[in-house]
Amino acid sequence: MYILEYFFTPMPSLQFPYLKLLIAIAILLLAASIALRIVIKKMKEDKVFKKTFRALPGKLQTLSIFEFLYIICRYLQLPFLSARILNYLILGIATFLIIKNLIVYFKKYPETKKEYEKQKQLNKYIPRKKHS
Repeated sequence: MYILEYFFTPMPSLQFPYLKLLIAIAILLLAASIALRIVIKKMKEDKVFKKTFRALPGKLQTLSIFEFLYIICRYLQLPFLSARILNYLILGIATFLIIKNLIVYFKKYPETKKEYEKQKQLNKYIPRKKHS
């Protein structure tokens, strides 16, 4: 019963020892999204990378914005918006997203890139229409 009360309390106590840690996490998510957006723009020739990770910077920015909003709500003691369960949901989604994309980067991306290069080589021998 105490565990449920801990997570779902609409207004947690004023003591918030993890404030600096949560701000650091939100800043890291924002910095990672900006860095990834820059990397995607610089990798003009790697179409597979761009296609695979195109949506990731936006998702990371959205999660960092939600984390900042949670921190503000918790600091201002807004009922229901400062419940601990919201923070755990945000951090859980961020962890899931990061782990999922790391698995994609190390397993699926190299295979997709090989298939793309193979298809690119095969397409060189396909006759093209002559422009008249």
